[in-house]
Amino acid sequence: MAIRREYIGSGKKFIRYSPEEMADARQTDMLDFLSRKEGFTFIKAGSVYQCKEHDSLIIQGDRQRWYWNSQNLKGLNCIDWLMKIDGMGVQEAFETIIDLSGNIKTEFVKAPEIKDEPKEFHLPPKSETYRNAAAYLTKTRMIDPHIVSYCIKNSYIYQDQYKNVVFVGFDDKNEAKFAESKVTNTFYKRKPKNVSGSQKEYSFNLTYLTPESNKDTVYVFEAPVDLLSHATMYVISEKKRAERLGQKPDYDVWKKQNRLSLSGTSDVALQSYLQRYPEIKNIVLCLDNDEAGRNGIAKVNQKYADRYSITVHVPKLGKDYNETLVRYLTVAEKATEQRTVDNSEEVAVTNTTQRSR
Repeated sequence: MAIRREYIGSGKKFIRYSPEEMADARQTDMLDFLSRKEGFTFIKAGSVYQCKEHDSLIIQGDRQRWYWNSQNLKGLNCIDWLMKIDGMGVQEAFETIIDLSGNIKTEFVKAPEIKDEPKEFHLPPKSETYRNAAAYLTKTRMIDPHIVSYCIKNSYIYQDQYKNVVFVGFDDKNEAKFAESKVTNTFYKRKPKNVSGSQKEYSFNLTYLTPESNKDTVYVFEAPVDLLSHATMYVISEKKRAERLGQKPDYDVWKKQNRLSLSGTSDVALQSYLQRYPEIKNIVLCLDNDEAGRNGIAKVNQKYADRYSITVHVPKLGKDYNETLVRYLTVAEKATEQRTVDNSEEVAVTNTTQRSR
């Protein structure tokens, strides 16, 4: 059995595997692995197995080798899958497989007291383009292009040399002190990560962007993408209002609210933010609609309710605000397409009737 040794209070761990366990991990049944990890289902197609959800994903008859034609990727086993699809390293891939099997024993050891030396912070090198980042944010995440353009122009967002989108946080002197990196390739399911040396106290936020900004309220999110999704919802509402009144929409309406990303659920960023902006009196919590988000809300309420007015805005159509935005716009887009089809059919019928006369 593999032994995981976790050092209490440090977050560090060491895992020792035997050669037999590593061999067993490599021989894991791909059909069972993808069923448990991704929820994929397969049907027998001759001598191979074809994925119902992604018909170009094929598992060979040995139930280990695989190839995914649409992604131009292939591998010998599930270890290759985790490394090529999820972007894991070898150690993390083995740990994931063995964790899924349940064949691992954890030992807890008191960690030695080691003082962490401050790491020097450097922004990841910028790419000469922002094409991938902009496409990811506006197409995949459906964030309003005006908002993305503003953030790129004002250095809140940029694309690094590895095509990641980077969200930047600044201190009071407008110097970058924080950066969170997010992959733009949707097939790599890596979580966003803070750049080494980042000070979470200066997590990504958009504050006082206009003289008309609400001075006493901040909307708080777990991630930058949710923050931008919430801003997009204000633009959508403004477009509806302007269309109803026959006016030109104010595309800067989203700048009137202050928004902060916690880069997780810890209140480190919130505590620092409130110290830097003492005029803030109202906190609107827009954390994820899951257990971690609910726990984060409870902690903020417990810690700040005696000094601030706290309101909770739970995402209505999904786990987080981006999921809510994407679902809303997808439904709206389908409804628009259906109206277009209906109108086209009506015009066609009218024209046919006129010709018959």
